[in-house]
Amino acid sequence: MVEQGSSRRSLWPQSEVEASPDGFLRIKNFNDAEERQPLLLQSTTRLLRSIYPKLEMGDILKRPGFQEEPQTTEKLPTKKGKGDVEESIAEATSNLSIEQKEEEEGANNGSKIPAEYQCYQDLVRIENISNRINTALRDIQTFRHREGPKRPRQPRGDLKVKALEKQQQRLMQMRTESNVTSYIDKSDEDGDDLDVEDAPEMEDEDSVEAVESQTLRLVRTLNSVRALYPHLLPILNHPRRNDKNLVIRKTHYKTRKKGTMCWLIGTVGFDTTTTKAVKTAHSDAKSILEGFIDVLLAGKIVNDFKGSPDFWETSWLVELEERCNPVIVNPIELLSTKLNKSSDEVVTITRDLLEQDDHVHLGSASSEMDQSYQKAVSKLQRRLSNLLTGRFRGARLSIYGSCLSNLSLGKGSDVDLSLWIPEADTLKKGFHDGSISAEEYQRKMTNLVHQAKRKLASFNTEFRNMFAITKARIPVITGTFVYANNPYTEDGSIDFDICFLNDIAVANSGLLQEYSLVDPRVRELMMTVKKWAKEYRINSAKDNFISSYTWMNLVIFYMQCIGFLPNLQSPMLMEEIGLVPDPQNNYWHFVNNLDTCTLKWNDLKKNNLWIMPSEFDNVTVAALLYGFFEFYGYRLPWMYAVSIKEGRIVVSKLATRKICFFFSIEDPFETYNSHCPHDLGTPASEYGGPFIMNCLRDAEKHLIELMSNGRSNGQKLWPEPPFVEPEPKRNVNNSKQVWKRFEDKEKQPNRANGNNGNSKPKGEMNRGQAGQARSTANDFQTGEIKGSHNRKQKAKPRPNNRAKPAPQKNEGPNQQFSNHERPQQNKQDEESNAGGKQGGVEEKHRPRNRRKPRNGRGGGRGREPSQQKVSAVSDG
Repeated sequence: MVEQGSSRRSLWPQSEVEASPDGFLRIKNFNDAEERQPLLLQSTTRLLRSIYPKLEMGDILKRPGFQEEPQTTEKLPTKKGKGDVEESIAEATSNLSIEQKEEEEGANNGSKIPAEYQCYQDLVRIENISNRINTALRDIQTFRHREGPKRPRQPRGDLKVKALEKQQQRLMQMRTESNVTSYIDKSDEDGDDLDVEDAPEMEDEDSVEAVESQTLRLVRTLNSVRALYPHLLPILNHPRRNDKNLVIRKTHYKTRKKGTMCWLIGTVGFDTTTTKAVKTAHSDAKSILEGFIDVLLAGKIVNDFKGSPDFWETSWLVELEERCNPVIVNPIELLSTKLNKSSDEVVTITRDLLEQDDHVHLGSASSEMDQSYQKAVSKLQRRLSNLLTGRFRGARLSIYGSCLSNLSLGKGSDVDLSLWIPEADTLKKGFHDGSISAEEYQRKMTNLVHQAKRKLASFNTEFRNMFAITKARIPVITGTFVYANNPYTEDGSIDFDICFLNDIAVANSGLLQEYSLVDPRVRELMMTVKKWAKEYRINSAKDNFISSYTWMNLVIFYMQCIGFLPNLQSPMLMEEIGLVPDPQNNYWHFVNNLDTCTLKWNDLKKNNLWIMPSEFDNVTVAALLYGFFEFYGYRLPWMYAVSIKEGRIVVSKLATRKICFFFSIEDPFETYNSHCPHDLGTPASEYGGPFIMNCLRDAEKHLIELMSNGRSNGQKLWPEPPFVEPEPKRNVNNSKQVWKRFEDKEKQPNRANGNNGNSKPKGEMNRGQAGQARSTANDFQTGEIKGSHNRKQKAKPRPNNRAKPAPQKNEGPNQQFSNHERPQQNKQDEESNAGGKQGGVEEKHRPRNRRKPRNGRGGGRGREPSQQKVSAVSDG
C-alpha cells in the first residue's frame, strides 16, 4: 500500500472553510452585503428560482425536492348513523359538483382527465427549463460563476494572437515578480532598508482580469452540486416523463421534429423537452458526480427518483473527502482481493495470461524491419537538413517523438522533427523580451514557415502533399518523402511533420526515454497501452481524444503513484546527486524559458539514490495493465490533475482552471504556473472524455473476466473496439457525413495517394459539392460521393416532349422553312459561309455573339461581333 502524503488531503483549507451540518461549505469571515451564504453559482441560483418562482433561496434549499403522487384508496363500507348520512350526502353533492367541473373542463379539452393526472393540474408552465439545466451543469463543469456578454466568434488567427499576447503578459509579470523577490532578498542580505522608488513595479492582476480565488470557486462549485442535485434528479427521473397519455393544463403529448417529447415535472412547475435532451442532462449530471464521489455510488444516486436527500445532508462531504484520498494498492494485492486468491496464484494467472498473448510481445529494436525503418528516418533527416540549411544558414533539425523515445509501433507512424532557425529564435527572444508585439511575431513567423514550405515544395519529385499550418499552437509543415525506402509502406514513402522551434518536445521525448530505461516492464506497458489506444482510435488529439504522448504520461504517472518509478524531476534527488541547472552553459536546461533540467536514470542507478521496492519483483505486465485501467477508471479523483513532475496526486484541477470532462494532464515542463501552461487533456472534449472513461472501465471488466474464467486461444486482453460515429466538426461543410470509424485501412483515404502540390486527398469533397453531397460509409471510403455537382457523375439528358415537324423530302435542315419564314440569322450564316468559301477556308461554326466584358479587355470571346476576327478574310 502506497501512502499519498503524510496526512489526509483536503480539497479546501480548513483555516478558511468550514462544513455545516446540512452539507454546505461556508467561508469564514465572509462579509458581502450582496450575497448570503451558502455561496452558489449564478446559473444554479437562476435555475432554482425558476423552478420555485414564489420562494426565497433559503426556503428552496430546505425543501427536499421530491413529492410523491397521492394514492387513491377505496374505503370499506361501514354502518352509518344519522349524522354520518348527512355528511355522506354533503360529500356526494360536493363530489358531484367536482365531477361536473371536471367533465366541463374535459369537454373543453376534448377528453376527460383521468383521476391519476389530477395532481398535476395545479402545476405552472415554466419555459426553457431544459436550457437552464444545461447551462447550470455546464457552469459546474467549467467552474464558471459570472456570465459575461457573449463574445462574437473570431477567426483562428486572431485567437492565436490573443493567446500570444496573454502569454507575453504572463511572462513579463513573472519576471517582475522574480525581480521584486530578488530585490528583497538582496536588501535583507545587505541589511539595508527597502527603497520603494528603486524597487520594480508589479502589475495589478485585478486590472487585467478579475480572477476569483481557488477557494471561493471551489466553495461555489461544491455548494451548487449540493443545492441543485436534490431538486434536479427527481425532475430527470420522474416516472411520468415518458407518459404519452399525460395531460397537464391542456398540454398534450405530441411528437416533434427534433425528437420524441419528454416531460419535465417538478413539485411546482413543468415543461416539455426532447428525450435526447433529458439523456444528455442525465449523463452530464452523472459524469460531474463521478468526479466528486465513488463511481458506483454516483450511479446509484443519479438513478434515484427521490434524489437521495439523506445522502446530501449527512454523507455528501464525507464521501467527497474519501474520494480525494484514494488508497493506491499494489496491483497484485488488488487482484488478490478481487479474485479471492493468494498473491502467488495471481502471479501465476497473470504470467500465463501474458504468455498466451501474441500482440503484446512487440518486435525488438534489432529486427531487420526496424533497422530498415531507422535507415529511412535517417535518410529523411539528412535530406531535409541539406535543403533547409541551404535556405536558412545555421538551421538545426532534431527528431523527437516515438522515433527518439524508442516507443514507436512501427507501421503507420510518421516522423516528428523540430526545426530551429536563427531568425525564428531571434524573433522568439524579442517576443519574450517584449520588444516585438504578438501580431508582428505571428506575421514574421508565418513568413518563415511559408519560405521553408516553398523550398521543399519546389522539389516536387521528392516531396508531395506539402501543407503549412501557421495558425496552430506551434507552426507545422506536413508532407511525404517519396524516396525514403520505408519497409512499412508499399511505395517506400514516409510521412513527416516539421514543427518550428519545438525543442520543448525534444526534451519531453528524452524524458519518456529515460523513464522507459528504468525497467523493461515500463516500456512493455507503454507499448501495450499505446497499441490498445490505437485499436480503439482514441490516440489522436485532432479527433477530440488525447494523443499517444499523453497516454505515455498517464502510464508514467500511474507507476509513480504505486511506487514503481521515481520522479526524475525531483529537486531532492537533484540536490543529492549534485545536479545544478545551468541555463547559460547548457541549452537543454532552460528551453523556451522553462525549467527543463531532468535527471538521467544511469546517474541514479550508479549512485544508488533510488531502488525499486522488492514487492514489485513478481509483478507482471498483465497485472500492471489491469492496475492502469482500474486506477484511471475508478480510483483517481477528477478534481486533481495528473502531473509526472510532482509524481503524486497533489495538483488541484482548480489551479489549472480546466473543465471536468476529463482528466487535467499537466505537461512535464509547461506547467500550470509557467508562462505557457499546457494541459494535455484539453483535446478530450465533451464527447471524447466520457468515451475514454467507458473504454477504460470496459477493459478493466474484461481483464477480470479473463482472469476468473480463463482465456481461450486467440482472445485478446481487451474487448473488441466499438463502432462509434465521430463527433461532427464545426469547420466542415453543411453536408451530413456519416461513416464508420473502424474500417479496414485499405478502404481509408491515405494522404500518400494524393497528387503533387496542394491538391486535396482522395475522398475529400470540393467546394461545389458542399451543399448537395450526401455520403454514406462506403461512398466516403471509396471516394464516390453522390451529388448533383459531382463531375464524375454525368447528368442524364431531360426528355424533350416537343413535337418536331417532319422533314420534307430532298430538303436539308435549312429548307424546313420557307423564305419568308426563315430567320434573319440564317441568311447571315449563309453569307458568312459563302465568304469563307471564297477565302479558301471552310468555317463549320459561326462565332457566337458574347457580351463585352466590363473591363474592356479580353480575347475574341469578349469582343463585339463586328470586332471579331474572321479567318475567312483574304490577304487582299
